[in-house]
Amino acid sequence: MVFAIFSHALKMIFTDLGATARISLPLIVVIVVQILLFGTMQPSQAQFNPMDAALQILAAIASLWVAVAWHRYVLLVERPERALPRLHVREMFHYFLWGLGLTLIMWLPTMIILLVGVSADAFGPGLAILVAVVMLVMAWVGARLSVVLPAAAIDQPLGLSAAWHATRPFAIGLIGLAILIVLMSAALGWLSLLLFLAVPIAGAAILGAVQWLITLLMLSILTTLYGVYVEERELT
Repeated sequence: MVFAIFSHALKMIFTDLGATARISLPLIVVIVVQILLFGTMQPSQAQFNPMDAALQILAAIASLWVAVAWHRYVLLVERPERALPRLHVREMFHYFLWGLGLTLIMWLPTMIILLVGVSADAFGPGLAILVAVVMLVMAWVGARLSVVLPAAAIDQPLGLSAAWHATRPFAIGLIGLAILIVLMSAALGWLSLLLFLAVPIAGAAILGAVQWLITLLMLSILTTLYGVYVEERELT
């Protein structure tokens, strides 16, 4: 089932590249701007400036816009009528809140353990191992609960307990899926970084393409998990 979900999510991106490009256009624009502004910089030249912060905010808005549009395209067959996808502000806001909530659920226990360990002057190998284990467990918990995001995108609210129950059949499979995603991201990321160091502008373009692909792949996996385990659809 792990490979079936992974391959289905990947195929989803390339089945209709025209629709994929239109839906992800806000993200593509932000990535292109980043490449044009910073693609020719050497790592030693990159310094923080207000433009960085503005681009990060634009990237966050574009990501929310694309995420909601992508979920709705797959689950509701809401195709883009123009060059840009429809802007669902209310659903984007709910998506943001759920994303923030999931982030807190995943990171709060780790931060508490770190703060207690540092305050007690107990930082060492034991604490480092404990933090790593807690981070892995909470990442798994976050993955189990992440189907609340597609639900928010299509305006079908789903509680945390319902999300936890729905993903129970794939609880172990999520570990294998996470390993596949990490391996693919790491391989593409390292290749892109090596190219960036050799030919900055070409490497920056490849890094941008990898960012676009990984973002859509994660959204497609979330959409597939929601469709299969919440709506009980069959993989095709």
